[in-house]
Amino acid sequence: MATYLIPKGIPPVIQPHLLPIIPQYFQKLSYDDLLILPLFFLDPFDCKWFERPQQTTRTRLVTTPGQTRNISKKLDETGSDVAILWGSQSGTAEGFAHRLAIAFRQRFRVDAQVMDLSDYDPHTIALLPETEIVVFIMSTCGEGDPCDNSWDFVNWLKKPFDLDFPLKNLRYAAFGLGNSEYRFFNKVITDVVELLDSLGAAPVLPVGRGDEAKRSTEEDFVEWKDKFLDVVACKLQLTEHETEYKPTVEVVESDNPRSGVCLSTHPQIKYKTGDHIAIWPVNPDEEVSNLLRLLGLEFRKDATIIIRSPGEDNDKLTVPTQTTISTLLGHYLDICAPVKRETVLALAQFATTDKAKSFLKALGKNKCVYGAFLAHNHLTFSRLLQRILDHDNDALWSCLPLSFVIETIPQMTPRTYSISSSSIMSPRNASITVAVAPTPLSSNTAITIPGLTSTYLSSLRASTSSSESVSAPLEAAASLYAQVLPSTFKPPVLSKTPLIMVAAGTGIAPFRGFLYDRARLASTGKPIGRMLLFFGCRHPDVDYLYQDELQNLHSGPLKDKLELVTAFEREEERKYVQDKLEEKGGEVMRLLLEEDAAFYVCGSVSMAKGVERVVAENVGKRRGWDEKEVEAWRRERRRAKRWHEDVWG
Repeated sequence: MATYLIPKGIPPVIQPHLLPIIPQYFQKLSYDDLLILPLFFLDPFDCKWFERPQQTTRTRLVTTPGQTRNISKKLDETGSDVAILWGSQSGTAEGFAHRLAIAFRQRFRVDAQVMDLSDYDPHTIALLPETEIVVFIMSTCGEGDPCDNSWDFVNWLKKPFDLDFPLKNLRYAAFGLGNSEYRFFNKVITDVVELLDSLGAAPVLPVGRGDEAKRSTEEDFVEWKDKFLDVVACKLQLTEHETEYKPTVEVVESDNPRSGVCLSTHPQIKYKTGDHIAIWPVNPDEEVSNLLRLLGLEFRKDATIIIRSPGEDNDKLTVPTQTTISTLLGHYLDICAPVKRETVLALAQFATTDKAKSFLKALGKNKCVYGAFLAHNHLTFSRLLQRILDHDNDALWSCLPLSFVIETIPQMTPRTYSISSSSIMSPRNASITVAVAPTPLSSNTAITIPGLTSTYLSSLRASTSSSESVSAPLEAAASLYAQVLPSTFKPPVLSKTPLIMVAAGTGIAPFRGFLYDRARLASTGKPIGRMLLFFGCRHPDVDYLYQDELQNLHSGPLKDKLELVTAFEREEERKYVQDKLEEKGGEVMRLLLEEDAAFYVCGSVSMAKGVERVVAENVGKRRGWDEKEVEAWRRERRRAKRWHEDVWG
C-alpha cells in the first residue's frame, strides 16, 4: 500500500488540536478489499483547512421547441395505437420500455411510441380512445417514492376530479420494478394501478412486477412482455410476422472524420456533506479489444461513425451521434454486463452456421437452463461470441450489425457513491469509499466477477500497490468523469441536534463527513449534540474503516460528545449492529423519544430492516403502542426529517 504525502502549500495556521486528524486524507490504507479514493480538484485557495461554503447554482430542464406534450396528439401524429410511458431513475425501466417497443415492431411490423412521463401532460391520457393502449413501466425509488420523472403524473392521478370516471376509455398495461427486501416493494406501480382503476381505466392483463431481491427482474419482464404481446395482438387485431431484425438505429462510417480536442476546465465542484457522486466507469481495455477482434473491427476501431435514429429525433439517442467505434465500446456500452437470455436467442439469427445457431437456441430456450449456465460461467457479450467460436471454428461474427450491438448491449450508466468527506472542511476535495470485492459465481466460487467501477477506480490508483511513498502532480492524474448528485441524506441544520447513526461496511462513508462537520463546528465554539455511531464489519483487523480517524475524533474534538459502538461478525461472540442497538436500547430510546434525535441508517437493505425492527419493538414497548401506532410515529419522524435511510441491494 502507498503512503500519500501531504501536498505542499498547506498553511501552518491549523489549530493544534486538529493536527492529529490531518492524516484522514492521506492515511496508509490497510484494507485488502477496499478503495478509499480522494477526488482532488484544483484549489485556488491552496487547500485551506476551512473555507466559506460555496454558492449553489440551479439548472432547469428546457423542453424541445415544437415537441407536443399531448399523448393523444403524439399517437395521432405517428399513427401508433400503443404508448409506452416510463418512469425510471437508473435507466432500467427506460430500457425495458425501448425493448418492448422493439419487440412490438419486430412481431407486428407496427410502431409503439416510447415516452418519458415528464415530457407529456398527464391529463392528456384522458383523451385516448378505447382503441389505443397505454403501457406504464415504472420503478419504485427510496421509501416507495416515484422516480424524478414520474412525480407529476402520480400527483395528477391523486388529485380530485370533477367527473366520476375520467379515464373510463383508457385501456392500459403495467409493469413495475422494485425490490422485495424493501418495505414498499413496487409501491409506485401498485398505487398507479389502484388509482387508474378507481378512475375508470381498465387493465388488459394483470400487472407485472420485477423483483431485484430475487435477481429475477429480467425474467419477470420477459414473461410479462410475452403475455402482453399476445394480449395486444388480439385486442388490436394485429397480424403477426416472422421475427425479422430491423435496426432501430443506423450506423454509418463518416466520410469526413473530424479531429477532436479534449478540453480541461477549472472545476467548479459544489457539494454538501451527505451528497452523492455519480461516476461513469470505463470498460477494461482487454474486454474492448476482445470484442473488437471478434467483430472484425480491430483495424477500424478508430473509424468515425455516425449513429442516427430513423424517423425519430436524434436528440433522443443516449449514445453520441458521432463517435469512434472504440470510444463507443469503451465508454458508452456496458460490454462487461451479463448477457440477457433474450440476447442469446436474438443472436441466433446472425449465426453463420447451423451448429452455432442450434447452440444459441438450446442455450437460451429455457430460463432455468440459462440460469444454471450463468451460475457456472461469467458471460459477457465478447465471452459469448468467443464461446460460440470455440464451439464452432466457422462461426464468425464479422457480419454482425453494429446496430444490433448498440441495441442489445446495455448502455453504460453511472455508479453512485456516498461522499465521505465534509464540505465544511474540504469544499473542493470530495472523497468516496469503494468496496473492491469481486462477486463469486453462485455455483462456481472459483470464478469471480469484478465490479466495473471499482476495478476502474482501482486502476486509477494502481500505484497504491507499491509500499513506497508517492506524490503525483494533479496535472498528470487520469481523468475521472463524475457528477455531484444532491441528496436528502444530510445532517441536521442545527448542530446541537443529537444524532444516532447506524452503518455497516462502506455505509460508514457519509457519517465520516457528518463527524468532520461537527468537529469543525466544535472547534469554532458551536454547541454540539450527543452522537451515537453504531458500526458493523467483519473483523476489526480487516475492514474496520477509518478506525484511526474515528478514534482520534472520539478522543479529540468530539470528546464527550461521540460514542462509538462496534459490532464484529467474525469474532467469537458474533454480533451485528442490530444486536448492539438492542443492547443500547435505553439510551437510544431516550435520545429518540425525549431529545428529538435524528436517526440515520446507511448500508445493506437487510441490515436496515433488522435495525428498523429493533427500533420499532423498543418504541412500541416504551410507549405501549401497537404496530400501526409505531408506523405512524416513524412516518411522522420521516416528515420531520428525523429519520433517514440510504440503503441498497
